[in-house]
Amino acid sequence: MGNSLLDVCVFGRRSGVSAAEWAKTVQPAAPTLAHVTMWMRARLDVGLTDAASSPVILPDYTRKTSMLPSLSTNQAEPELQVI
Repeated sequence: MGNSLLDVCVFGRRSGVSAAEWAKTVQPAAPTLAHVTMWMRARLDVGLTDAASSPVILPDYTRKTSMLPSLSTNQAEPELQVI
């Protein structure tokens, strides 16, 4: 663990220099969405369906109900509010 900072500095610099050299020589192609088609085909090949895929940034349950009690003073019990 003591050398991890040194490792990051040395290998980070080496990889950065290597990436910069590669970037000077590469000719970028026109941007496409072919990678999305390949990803979807790979999912189907292993049997995954159209279910939600990972990562889910904001899952559905985060938008359905609030755990905060209602602010209304007319009610005897606090209730969950639908957002």
